[in-house]
Amino acid sequence: MIKLIIKYPLVILLTLGLCFSADAQKKVKLKKADKLVGGIDQTGKRFDRFVGNVVFEQNETTIYCDSAILFKKENIVNAFGRVRITEGDSITITAKRLNYNGDNKKAELRENVVFKKLKSVTLYTDFLDYDRNRQQAKYFNGGRLVDSTNVLTSEKGYYQVNTNMASFKKNVVGKNPDYTLKSDTLQYHTKTNIVYFRDYTELTDVEGNQFYYEEGEYNTNIRKSNLAEGEVETASYVLTGNKLFLDDLKKLYSATGDVEMVSKEQDVIITGDYSFYQKDKGIAKVYGNALMKKVMGLDTLYLTADTLMAIESKDPKKERVLAYKNVRIFKSDLQGKSDSLSYHTADSTLFFYQDPVLWTSGNQMTADSINV
Repeated sequence: MIKLIIKYPLVILLTLGLCFSADAQKKVKLKKADKLVGGIDQTGKRFDRFVGNVVFEQNETTIYCDSAILFKKENIVNAFGRVRITEGDSITITAKRLNYNGDNKKAELRENVVFKKLKSVTLYTDFLDYDRNRQQAKYFNGGRLVDSTNVLTSEKGYYQVNTNMASFKKNVVGKNPDYTLKSDTLQYHTKTNIVYFRDYTELTDVEGNQFYYEEGEYNTNIRKSNLAEGEVETASYVLTGNKLFLDDLKKLYSATGDVEMVSKEQDVIITGDYSFYQKDKGIAKVYGNALMKKVMGLDTLYLTADTLMAIESKDPKKERVLAYKNVRIFKSDLQGKSDSLSYHTADSTLFFYQDPVLWTSGNQMTADSINV
């Protein structure tokens, strides 16, 4: 019995100590101020008003301002003037006004808000809500996120501090020295500098080429993309596919699944299973069920082969389509086959190589090579 009587007070004291400690962790404490004025507001709440070099603390969070009102019982701070919040050594937020609830650790910052995460990003807005518990900064009515690589603006946005993921919604515009993108929804990882496309996105590079994405990702550091259901539009071609891979540094774009390449200048459409376009060399290649359709007046020329290659040139006379292996052509008045073929788009001339055979008007023609 004696042992039990001795232990109970120890347990009670320990419990009370923990409660006081937890309560102290929750309360916003005044560290310093030049002037203090107490009062009662219109609703009957007791408050303290501090003026000049005001500093509050709660755990690792420090609030600086020119003046503030503290509702001690409610654990709420209304701060004004040069408001600054620091959280550890990584987060700094400045604004003109602040409403901070110490119980749920939510801060509402207004006017000229600047949110900075050390060596990562800076967020500019006039309306920012920061949830310390969730480590989430949310803005509305317009905001701009800036890092060493990109500038992204949108009407609404969220920045998850602990995961470095930023989400943008409504009228999203992203810019860097290499491109401008527009979307309605996308995400951006500020540590890896990868953009994740969550909705239809239009991207235009500095050379005027346009890319259209449904979903996928783009690494802004190495300028590579992995995309689903996208489209690449250059000065000469429009390339679409179920999946796109873009390497802007190497100027290499590839597509797989339901590939279609349309020539803007010529009435030529090439389809297939796989394709790649090497922009610096002006070469586009399609293979796997490769088919070319060329409108010729009221007729259409169909050309199939294992591989089709389109070659661009500033000189229209040098532009051509090459076909390799198992070449077959069909037109209402002409059919043929050969091992390989060259089609010059400028004058619609076909060059058949290696044992070609042509059928036209009931006649068959064979030779080492044939020009049509």
